[in-house]
Amino acid sequence: MPRRWVVNASPLILLGKIRRISLLGDLADEIWLPAKVAAEVRVQPDGETSVKSALDLLGCRMQPDVEISDEVANWDLGPGESQVLSLTGRIPESRAVVDDLAARRCAHSLSLPIIGTLGVVFRATRLGLLPAARPVIDELRKKGLYASETLINEVLARLGE
Repeated sequence: MPRRWVVNASPLILLGKIRRISLLGDLADEIWLPAKVAAEVRVQPDGETSVKSALDLLGCRMQPDVEISDEVANWDLGPGESQVLSLTGRIPESRAVVDDLAARRCAHSLSLPIIGTLGVVFRATRLGLLPAARPVIDELRKKGLYASETLINEVLARLGE
């Protein structure tokens, strides 16, 4: 069963800042990048490089914008988050890669599977793709990852760090 991930801007930007976009390709068979998300990322410093790095991953494809579902529109999310969740709802056996709390709550309400940047680091560490999560998480925090100390400690404890 293929692992299909629809990636939002924040995880792509953060992983790009620490030069770890390749983790997405290591963990997912297919990566779907909505056009609106790519546009959001491109306006960031080094954003064009992040988008190119993602599109260079085996199995990554740019996805044209889709019509926002009514269920997602009711949450009044940003355009990227709305595209990611609407597309995830249309792609069988897919997972949204989002950090935004409102988008995560929307996804939960719609029973859409999600993973965030911390989840990517967690899985990569569990699979031996990273020797340890703590240095990567520390680097992500320096680059703008917003996560509670409680959540970070929980992730590290589950990894035995």
